[in-house]
Amino acid sequence: AARETGALKEAKDKLEKRVEELTWRLDIEKHMRVDLEEARGLEIAKLQNTLQEMQGQLDEAHAAIIHEKEAAKIAIEQAPPVIKEVPVVDNTKLELLTNKNEELEVNL
Repeated sequence: AARETGALKEAKDKLEKRVEELTWRLDIEKHMRVDLEEARGLEIAKLQNTLQEMQGQLDEAHAAIIHEKEAAKIAIEQAPPVIKEVPVVDNTKLELLTNKNEELEVNL
């Protein structure tokens, strides 16, 4: 009976030690998970802020494009039409008239 009692006490001590070890590991695991969740939360918040900043920049760019389009449209509407006169030179007619003048001068 004494031997059984000693064996039972030894088994009990081993089990208690194992329980302590598992409890310690569980606590460490819980702390690691909490730290991981906090880090994940911070990263998500950081990414959301970055996304909001980028969305703001995109909205500003769209507004600038719309403003530039409207300004260009108004400038085009208000710009006077460009009409450039280009002299047309008809050399054949000029030569004929020159020849005719020379003939007339000779006849005088």
